[in-house]
Amino acid sequence: MLLLDQLPSASADDRHLKTKTAKLVAGLSSCDKLFLAFSGGADSALLAFFAHNILHDKFQAVYFATPLAPAEEKAEAEALAMQIGCKLKVCVLNPLELNEVRNNLPSRCYFCKKLMLTALKKMAVNAMCCDGSNADDAKEYRPGAQALAELNIVSPLADAGLNKKEIRSLARFCGLSVWDKPSSPCLATRFPYNCLLTEENLEQVRQGELILHQAGFNPCRLRVHNNLARVQLEKNNQAAFLAADTAGLYKLGFDFVTLDIAGLTSGDFDKKEKINE
Repeated sequence: MLLLDQLPSASADDRHLKTKTAKLVAGLSSCDKLFLAFSGGADSALLAFFAHNILHDKFQAVYFATPLAPAEEKAEAEALAMQIGCKLKVCVLNPLELNEVRNNLPSRCYFCKKLMLTALKKMAVNAMCCDGSNADDAKEYRPGAQALAELNIVSPLADAGLNKKEIRSLARFCGLSVWDKPSSPCLATRFPYNCLLTEENLEQVRQGELILHQAGFNPCRLRVHNNLARVQLEKNNQAAFLAADTAGLYKLGFDFVTLDIAGLTSGDFDKKEKINE
């Protein structure tokens, strides 16, 4: 188990991180039994690491396999749970069965999140349930946060005040392989709101981004506008993309492939729709 006195405390930032980590440990230590919605990203990995080392067999991680997540992430989550040493249960769900998700409504995230967290609560029976939300998440448009509140799902990282940068720093210190893994929102975020989501067009995006990853472009987003693929990359990768072979993207069925010169942006369609919280 990572000991708090192993953390550096030379600077004010280090001391703040140590204080927040102590708050996380105290919160987890107060749990009798804990279930975590485990995505396999840096946030949930760090939370799983601490929860497993504090609660041992009283901790259970649950990964939700859905068409909205790249298929390869399941294997990555299983490998990560093995690295941590925690128990992992895989639960298969299809949020596309919900009209609000299938039609990609602006409230999609709420209904999808509620579906998964309701399943988590049923598995947990009377145990506490949590997710990997961090302190920075409150600054973004996240309709799924309403589902957390309604179902009494706690967010230990956010409660401890840990932000994304601090979480990556701690994850690296703990030796977690995903400490620098780029954030990967669900595939539905690649489509404009109020368009039909299908397993086929979600798979088209998954394969497109896999092609980009294999070409060395990660992080990236492949935004879809009917038969047009709008590729978002960090600006220092744009010149390389213009010189790259994009034939693989056309083979997926796109008639047009464009590069978004604005660069990689989070919540792209949220900004365009001007959604009010």
